[in-house]
Amino acid sequence: RRAYLADKPFSYVEEASAEFGDYYHTSFGPLPCLNISDPALIESVLKTNSQFYHKSELARAIASTVLGYENIVLAEDENH
Repeated sequence: RRAYLADKPFSYVEEASAEFGDYYHTSFGPLPCLNISDPALIESVLKTNSQFYHKSELARAIASTVLGYENIVLAEDENH
C-alpha cells in the first residue's frame, strides 16, 4: 500500500527486498505472491523453468482485468 502512495512506485519492493532478501511472499488481494528480485532467479522462473509456473484461473481473471490478456505477467510456456 505504501508503494501506491509513495513518490517512487517501486519503493515498497526496494524496501521489502532490503528487509527480506531476494525472494519473499506477499499477497495481491486474495492471491499469494512470490516476489523475486534476483536476476538469476527471475530468469529461472520466466525462462529456464517456466513450464513449472502456471497461474490459477482466479489469478488470470484478476490480472487480465488490470493488465489485459497479453502481458508478461500472464505469459506461460512457449510465450515466455
